Amino acid sequence: MKRTGIKIDAYGFIQTEQRAIAVGDTLEQNEMLLLALQQGESKEHPLLGIGISDIVNDENILDWQWRIVEGLAIDGIKVKELAINNNTINITGGYES
Repeated sequence: MKRTGIKIDAYGFIQTEQRAIAVGDTLEQNEMLLLALQQGESKEHPLLGIGISDIVNDENILDWQWRIVEGLAIDGIKVKELAINNNTINITGGYES
Protein backbone atom coordinates (compact mmCIF):
# COMPACT_ATOMS: atom_id res chain seq x y z
CA MET A 1 0.00 0.00 0.00
CA LYS A 2 1.15 3.53 -0.56
CA ARG A 3 0.47 6.84 1.09
CA THR A 4 -1.58 8.31 -1.78
CA GLY A 5 -4.46 6.43 -3.34
CA ILE A 6 -8.22 5.96 -3.60
CA LYS A 7 -9.89 6.86 -0.31
CA ILE A 8 -12.49 4.62 1.31
CA ASP A 9 -14.90 5.28 4.17
CA ALA A 10 -15.24 3.37 7.43
CA TYR A 11 -17.52 0.81 5.72
CA GLY A 12 -15.09 0.11 2.85
CA PHE A 13 -16.98 2.09 0.20
CA ILE A 14 -15.06 4.29 -2.21
CA GLN A 15 -15.35 7.98 -1.28
CA THR A 16 -16.37 10.53 -3.87
CA GLU A 17 -15.80 14.26 -4.13
CA GLN A 18 -17.76 16.31 -6.63
CA ARG A 19 -18.91 13.16 -8.51
CA ALA A 20 -15.37 11.82 -8.86
CA ILE A 21 -13.39 9.19 -6.97
CA ALA A 22 -11.60 10.75 -3.99
CA VAL A 23 -7.82 10.46 -4.11
CA GLY A 24 -5.59 11.57 -1.27
CA ASP A 25 -3.61 10.62 1.82
CA THR A 26 -4.44 7.02 2.71
CA LEU A 27 -2.02 6.41 5.58
CA GLU A 28 -4.71 6.27 8.28
CA GLN A 29 -7.04 4.04 6.27
CA ASN A 30 -4.14 1.72 5.39
CA GLU A 31 -3.27 1.42 9.08
CA MET A 32 -6.90 0.56 9.89
CA LEU A 33 -7.06 -2.05 7.11
CA LEU A 34 -3.81 -3.66 8.23
CA LEU A 35 -5.00 -3.76 11.84
CA ALA A 36 -8.29 -5.43 10.84
CA LEU A 37 -6.84 -7.86 8.29
CA GLN A 38 -5.89 -11.33 9.51
CA GLN A 39 -2.71 -12.88 8.13
CA GLY A 40 -3.60 -15.09 5.18
CA GLU A 41 -6.73 -13.15 4.18
CA SER A 42 -4.91 -11.43 1.33
CA LYS A 43 -4.01 -13.96 -1.37
CA GLU A 44 -1.49 -11.57 -2.93
CA HIS A 45 0.29 -10.86 0.37
CA PRO A 46 -0.40 -13.67 2.86
CA LEU A 47 1.88 -12.20 5.56
CA LEU A 48 0.04 -8.87 5.51
CA GLY A 49 -2.31 -8.27 8.45
CA ILE A 50 -2.30 -7.92 12.21
CA GLY A 51 -5.69 -9.33 13.24
CA ILE A 52 -6.46 -6.85 15.98
CA SER A 53 -9.78 -8.57 16.74
CA ASP A 54 -7.74 -11.23 18.56
CA ILE A 55 -6.67 -8.69 21.20
CA VAL A 56 -9.97 -9.18 23.07
CA ASN A 57 -9.30 -10.70 26.51
CA ASP A 58 -5.55 -10.83 25.82
CA GLU A 59 -3.54 -9.19 28.56
CA ASN A 60 -0.16 -9.33 26.79
CA ILE A 61 -0.06 -5.75 25.50
CA LEU A 62 3.70 -5.82 24.83
CA ASP A 63 3.20 -8.68 22.39
CA TRP A 64 0.48 -6.71 20.61
CA GLN A 65 2.70 -3.66 20.39
CA TRP A 66 5.35 -5.80 18.74
CA ARG A 67 2.77 -7.34 16.35
CA ILE A 68 1.48 -3.92 15.34
CA VAL A 69 4.94 -2.45 14.73
CA GLU A 70 6.05 -5.52 12.74
CA GLY A 71 2.76 -5.78 10.83
CA LEU A 72 2.88 -2.15 9.73
CA ALA A 73 6.58 -2.46 8.84
CA ILE A 74 5.73 -5.15 6.28
CA ASP A 75 3.81 -2.46 4.41
CA GLY A 76 6.61 0.08 4.83
CA ILE A 77 5.06 2.06 7.69
CA LYS A 78 7.59 3.06 10.34
CA VAL A 79 5.98 3.48 13.77
CA LYS A 80 7.48 6.28 15.86
CA GLU A 81 5.05 6.07 18.76
CA LEU A 82 2.42 3.50 19.73
CA ALA A 83 -0.03 3.57 22.63
CA ILE A 84 -2.67 0.96 23.46
CA ASN A 85 -5.13 2.17 26.12
CA ASN A 86 -8.52 0.68 26.98
CA ASN A 87 -10.34 0.70 23.61
CA THR A 88 -7.97 2.89 21.62
CA ILE A 89 -4.79 2.43 19.64
CA ASN A 90 -2.81 5.57 18.79
CA ILE A 91 -0.16 5.24 16.10
CA THR A 92 2.28 7.96 15.12
CA GLY A 93 4.46 7.30 12.12
CA GLY A 94 4.45 7.17 8.37
CA TYR A 95 5.76 5.54 5.24
CA GLU A 96 9.50 5.34 4.89
CA SER A 97 10.95 7.39 2.06
